[in-house]
Amino acid sequence: MPYLRANTDAPFGAMPYDGTLRIRPYNKVVGYATRIFPGDFVTLVAAGNVQVAAAGDRLLGVAAENSAASTAKGDFLVYDHPNQLFVVQNDDGGTALAQTNVGNNADILATAGDTTTGRSLHELDQSDAQTTTAQLKIVGAHECEDSTPGTRVFGANRKVIVRISEHIYGSGSESGV
Repeated sequence: MPYLRANTDAPFGAMPYDGTLRIRPYNKVVGYATRIFPGDFVTLVAAGNVQVAAAGDRLLGVAAENSAASTAKGDFLVYDHPNQLFVVQNDDGGTALAQTNVGNNADILATAGDTTTGRSLHELDQSDAQTTTAQLKIVGAHECEDSTPGTRVFGANRKVIVRISEHIYGSGSESGV
């Protein structure tokens, strides 16, 4: 996966980590005027329609495909299993993540996707890492961040393994450790 380059500022949204637990189709209405990129975090809105999520929204999952703005799609695919792990890049704002943030929560940084590459630009907002509830639970650094075998390094623009903690189908919001 060319987007999994260690310590490189190249956001790609979120991708399933260690296998896919489930992909399910959802409805995207014609009136939704925002393009959804593969890797965008998404949520459900009125009448069960999928949209790009913003920081603070309860999450449905991650878009598995592309959908043009204002285009209806009755079978828009989403990685939506509440226990699915994802890999996502953390941003470079604020205090860099450290090993002490494993088990903490953080919100997403929802930026419009890259129309040239067709990829999401969503990231984990590292300055938001906290013990109170937030959208994502930090599970650890991705193995591509091994500077010394067996030692995963955190910092700005690192690839991080996360699970959605504020999941629409989950049991509720979870506090961090």
